[in-house]
Amino acid sequence: SITGLRARALQSLLTVSRDHPSNGVAFYNVAAMYNAAGMPRFAAHALSRLLQLAPNAIETRALLYQTQRRAGLDAEARATAEATYGLFPDSRDAILNLAGTY
Repeated sequence: SITGLRARALQSLLTVSRDHPSNGVAFYNVAAMYNAAGMPRFAAHALSRLLQLAPNAIETRALLYQTQRRAGLDAEARATAEATYGLFPDSRDAILNLAGTY
C-alpha cells in the first residue's frame, strides 16, 4: 500500500541519515523510494543531502531540479538551476533547466 511505502521511505531516510551519513548511493535510493511513494518534497530533501556529498554531480543536480519542480518548490528549483548553470555553463540540461524557471 502507499501508506506502507511512505512509512518505509520515512524510516529509510532516518536510518540512512543516522547510520550512513556519507553513503551517497543510500540517499539516492531513499530519494527513489520517496518519488515512488508520491512524496517529491522528501525526495528533494534526500537528493539535497546527496548533493552535499557530491556537489559536482550534474546528474544529481538535474534530478534535484526536476524533483523540486514536481514538488512545487519553484524557488528552490530556480536556485538549483542557477547554481547548476554557474558550475556547468556549457551543459545543455543546465541551460534548459535555467530557462524553464523563468
